[in-house]
This record gives sequence, C-alpha cells and structure tokens, in this order.
Amino acid sequence: MAASKASEDAADNDCVNAFKIDTNHVFQKDRNAKCAPATGQWFFHHPEYEAFQEANGLQLLFVTAEAGGGKSTLMRTFIDSLQESDDRPLVAYFFFKDDDDQLRSYEDALSSIIYQLLIQERGFIKHAKESYKRYGHGIRYQSKEMWNILLTSAAEAHRRVVCVLDAVDECAPAGRRELVSDLVAASQRGPKTTSTKLKFVVTSRPYQDKDHPYADLASSDVIRHLAGEIAKVQTDIQTVIRFKAEELAKKHELSKCTLDMLIENISSQNLQTRSFLAVRMAFELLDSHQLMQKGAEEHIVRKILTDIPQFLGDQFDAMLNRSPDREHARRLFCVILAARKTLKIPELKVLYALTRPTNSEAEDPHSYEELNIPTDDEEFKQLIRARFGLFITFVRSSVHLFHQTAREYLMAKPGMIIGTSYGTCPMPSEPESYSLWDRARQQSWKGIITEADANVVMLTVCLDLFKFETPRSWILGA
Repeated sequence: MAASKASEDAADNDCVNAFKIDTNHVFQKDRNAKCAPATGQWFFHHPEYEAFQEANGLQLLFVTAEAGGGKSTLMRTFIDSLQESDDRPLVAYFFFKDDDDQLRSYEDALSSIIYQLLIQERGFIKHAKESYKRYGHGIRYQSKEMWNILLTSAAEAHRRVVCVLDAVDECAPAGRRELVSDLVAASQRGPKTTSTKLKFVVTSRPYQDKDHPYADLASSDVIRHLAGEIAKVQTDIQTVIRFKAEELAKKHELSKCTLDMLIENISSQNLQTRSFLAVRMAFELLDSHQLMQKGAEEHIVRKILTDIPQFLGDQFDAMLNRSPDREHARRLFCVILAARKTLKIPELKVLYALTRPTNSEAEDPHSYEELNIPTDDEEFKQLIRARFGLFITFVRSSVHLFHQTAREYLMAKPGMIIGTSYGTCPMPSEPESYSLWDRARQQSWKGIITEADANVVMLTVCLDLFKFETPRSWILGA
C-alpha cells in the first residue's frame, strides 16, 4: 500500500513538474517595487475594481495605463495583498517582459499559471493528468489543453482563484493575439459559469494599433475595463513625491525647511504629470547629483533642482550624459538590447570588458584573465551605477534595463533617428547632411541604437569570445 502511494505521489509530481518553467515567477514579480504607502488609490478604490471584487462567476478586469503609470507596481502590491489576506485565495501570476524570450511567451505564461495552482492545490492535479499522459512535457506547448485544465480546476475550487497577467503588451505578437482571443472566449462563458470562482486581472498599455489587438478586451460587455490613462492619479503622485522626499531627506540628513522646500518645488513641477516613473527619475537624479551631500543646505538643493529636467526623455538624457564614455555606454547597451535572455552579473562583467574602447596599440585579450574584470560583485555594481545611473539595475544576480520605457527610448524606430530634444531627425539622404545630423544626434540618447547596431555589436563580442583560450579546468569540468 505504501509503495502504491509513493508511486502515485511520484506520478503526480511528474505531472506538476511538466508545467514548471525555468523562470522564477516570484522573482519576476519582485523585480517591481511595491506601491508607496497610501498610494494606488486610483486602482484600489476605483468603481470597476470594487465591482470586480464583489461580482460572482468568472470575471476579467482589464487595466490600462500609460507607460510609467505604475501598472506593474500595482500588480505586485495587489498580489502581495491577496496572499496576505485572511481568506487566502489561490493566486497565480505572470509578468511579461520584453527583455527575455521566455518572458514573452504565451505558452510559458499559461504553463507557469497552471504550475502555481497545482502546487497550491494538489486536488487540481487530477484535471491535468489526462493531458499529461497524452502530451508528456509537451503539454507546456498546448495552450488549449492548459486553458481547459485552468477552467475545470477553477470550477471546483472552494476559494477564489485569481490569475494576474501583467504587461500583456510585452507578450510576443503571435501569442498576444491568441491570448486576447482566449481571454475573450473565456469571458463570454462567464455568465454561464456562475459557480466558478475564477477571476483574471490583465494589464496593458492602451495601444490601439494592429499589433496590439485589445479592442475586444476594452469594448466587451462582459469584461470590466479600468482605464488608468483617464483615472485621477494626481493625489497618488503627490503622495509619492512626499514619500520619496522624506526618504531622500533622511538619507542625506536634510533639514525640515529643506524637505518642505523640496516637496513644494517638485509638487508644483508635477501638478499635471501622470507618470510615476518621471517622479522616480527626478528623485534618482537628485540623489545621484554630485552636489547632493549629507546635510546639504537649502540653497544647494535649490541649485540642484534647477539641473533636474521635468520631462522623462530629458531626465533619461540627463542621467545618461553623465557617463564618462558615451561610446562604451552605447556599445554595452547594444549587447543588453540584443540579448534574448536575462543576463547575469558574471556575463555582464565580460560584456562590460569586451565593449570598452581599445587602444589601437594594445593587444586584444585572449582569455578571461586578461579582461581585468572586478571580482567583487558589489564593487562592479557601484562601477555600473557610476557610469549608467539607474539605467542598468540589478535584482539579485540578474541584470536589467530598469524599465521597458528605457529600452524603447534607446532603440531607434525603422527609418527614423531621434536626435535632439527638439524633435525627430529623419535619416539624412544627402552625404553633406551627415555632419549636421551627427551633431544633432549627440544631443540625445533617444533612438541612438538601431536593431542592426545592437546585433552587430553582439556579434563582434561573440566572435571575440570564440578566440579566447578555454582553461583546462573548464574542459575537465574541475
């Protein structure tokens, strides 16, 4: 009997693990900051959110907001609050990210959702067994089968099942269309499945072009649409400003008068902004300014404030223009943008070394030892922060561009190069135009990297690595 039970448990574990993907879902959630205290009210107190929470049967809340509107921060806070609530619903989630192919996959998102539910509620395994027997570990690529497992499992759940899909606009295009189609189809079944406790929260930017087919989600009578792009967020913005200012004042031991001045000044500059990201960047520039020292007096902080741009694009440029080597920064950004997986710190150390401009008289390195890479991770992080500010961030051992907006700012659109802060600069058609175009281009980092640029630099780095002598210990596996 014991042997039979052990065999059954092993079979169940095999079934569950068939849905496990390499990406750690908790880690991806926690890449995002939590909401500042007493913020997120435009979402948590919105009538659509409250109605969604109270409604029975299958429900879908579609949340849209502009870039920098705090969607991922809200979703992390929402998930954490659910997991800490008294009724402890079953919660599963996936945060799409455009910087890693696996984080752009619709099948991986569904597979992760199923896996999270199965490890929380073992009773759901019976709904996955037949599909697992039929497809084995290939079940992870059968989206229709996974949808059936999800729906049939939720239909018998004794507590709420809440699934969160964040930033679906960063899902790969083919999967994105299938995802929207499946969500709409499931929602249309909602009125007929009042017994289910399944609820979805889906977030996206409010795109309307052909590659982001969300019209069906936003216009459906059975899907609740919370349009954050028109929600009243100014109260939250002001709360975040006060919270960030108090953090900065505590860190740098600023006086109460200086703190009050700082709050008043930044608040007046951001009366109309809807971007939490722009506020975050403003404080990052303040914190990292060379004049911001412990006990900085009010007139010094006022002087720093005059150097801080108000608009996000100008803030990006202000941060990046502090880099002591613009070409090295551009080349390193190229390989980060070209990478189709999340980079780790040891990998970035090598890339950092190989993208440095070389002296024409110096010999190219032929081994990892010749790269002179900092061995201490914290020392390396400080080096990166000094050169790139907040643009490159670290979460445990992983490396990221700090926001999708940063990626989009650096990448050029086809046929256009963004030059100065005064507007876009078309690619020049006449040779004599190039000197003027180059000078304009150097004023801003917007659109400084084309897809071809990124791939060429990545190829060059890879070819350099192929020339390296492989240590004998690597060959022997020692």
